[in-house]
Amino acid sequence: MRICIESCDGLYRYEDNAFLCATKCEFNYLVDEEKLLCKKCKVDNCEICSKYQKNVCIKCSDSYHSLEGRCVYKCQNQAIVNNENDCDQNLTIGRCIQQNQEQCIKCVSNSIFYQELKECLCIDFYQFIPSLNMCKKNCDDNCQICSKINAICLKCKPDKYLLTYQYYGSNQCFDKCPIGYYPQIKGGDAKFKYCEVCPSNCFSCENSFSCTELLLDKKLLQMLVACQYL
Repeated sequence: MRICIESCDGLYRYEDNAFLCATKCEFNYLVDEEKLLCKKCKVDNCEICSKYQKNVCIKCSDSYHSLEGRCVYKCQNQAIVNNENDCDQNLTIGRCIQQNQEQCIKCVSNSIFYQELKECLCIDFYQFIPSLNMCKKNCDDNCQICSKINAICLKCKPDKYLLTYQYYGSNQCFDKCPIGYYPQIKGGDAKFKYCEVCPSNCFSCENSFSCTELLLDKKLLQMLVACQYL
C-alpha cells in the first residue's frame, strides 16, 4: 500500500517519487532491502521485472522475447534486435543474438558466424529450430524419419527400436529395448518397432501383463537403465 507522508522512516521509499512510501514495494519494482528503496524496472519492453535481481525481466511485452534477462525482438530472418524498428533485412544478421554493425558478436547456441554470408549457421549435424531459437542436434544415423520441426526421431530404421527416454532428453534408436522396457511392433511386418515401458511393479517384462522379474528397488532400476548406453 502506498501512503503520502513527509518522512518514510521504517517504510519503503519510491525511487521515482520521494513523497510516496509503502509497507512493501509494488508489483514491477526492484526491492533494495538495505536502503528500503523501491526501484523502477529499467528493462525496455518489460512487463514484469524481478523483485530481487537488478534489471532482469521475467515477462516481456507482447511480441518480445526474454533473453538473458532483457527483452528482445526476433526478426523474420531470426536476428535478435532490441526493437522491432531495428529489423532491417539488409543490416541484421540471421540467428545473431548480439550484433555490432556488420559483425555478430554472439550467435544462437551451437552456431558460428560466417562473415562472407553475414549469417550465423548451425554447426555440422545440427539444424535450426525456430520455435526454440537454437540449433539442435539432428537425429542419429539409426533414425529413418526425423522431425524437421524439433529434430526428434519419429521412426527408427527397420532393425532398430525407438525409445522415448527422459535421461536422453530425446527419442533414441537402439538395437534392443533396455531393462524396464519391452519391444512392440505397430503396422505388422516390423514397420514400426518401439520400446514400451514395463508395468510399475516389474524389473523386466515380456509384455504389459507379465513380469519376468519383480521390481524391488525403483531407484536401482533407474540407475541401471541410465547406465546401459553410456
